Amino acid sequence: MYNANKSKSNIALYIVLSLIIVAVVCMTVFSVVTNTRKKTDNPKVEETAAQTAKRTEKAETIIPKETQNSEDTYNENSEEEVNGIPEDEPSKEVDVQAKLVFTKPVDGYLLKSYDIDMPVYSLTMNDYRVHTGIDILADIGDTVCCIAEGTVQNVYDDPMMGNCISISHANGMVSYYMGLSDEVCEGIEEGAPVYCGQALSSIGDSTLIEIAEEPHLHLEVKVDGKNVNPLDYISYEAANSENAVDDNFEG
Repeated sequence: MYNANKSKSNIALYIVLSLIIVAVVCMTVFSVVTNTRKKTDNPKVEETAAQTAKRTEKAETIIPKETQNSEDTYNENSEEEVNGIPEDEPSKEVDVQAKLVFTKPVDGYLLKSYDIDMPVYSLTMNDYRVHTGIDILADIGDTVCCIAEGTVQNVYDDPMMGNCISISHANGMVSYYMGLSDEVCEGIEEGAPVYCGQALSSIGDSTLIEIAEEPHLHLEVKVDGKNVNPLDYISYEAANSENAVDDNFEG
């Protein structure tokens, strides 16, 4: 009887232990499964957070293209482009006047000077009048040349000054060659470029207002539409002078 009871007690104990073991195993399996699910879900969350942080950092680091170009332009050019003038280019105020080289239009002597303030006697008109140019004594047929580089402005006939050619130059300058022959040199026409010393025509006797004078070239120079003294740019010795003067100089 005692043994039978003892057997029943052992069986009950085994059953209880088995249930405990099963419960522990179930709890362990459940815990493992739960942790596995959490670990499977958490990397996605962590990856998303990392990507978000990375995108935020990248957005803060990258400068928009327009802003970047604007800053680059300012950094590179702000000091160079002062008042719209790049540093490596000369200021227009410094290089306002182009350098021109001048030469005599014809070989000869100064017959009559420029004078717009004090009237001088005109042998042809038998009166006193201002002289807006210079008269250069020369022979009929002597070659007349351009005093400086420029462009043919006009080839025309003036009722009083005869056959004339005007040449426009840099800096608002225009030179006028008056009292020429009827013929002009090849290529001398309106709009044609001419170089310093290029032949234009020859001395004639077409200047009616100065016909009583000896053969000569009447030369006038205007700057911005106002007459100026041609001797400011070229030099001649007077007809009665023995002192020679250089033919060419820069001005």
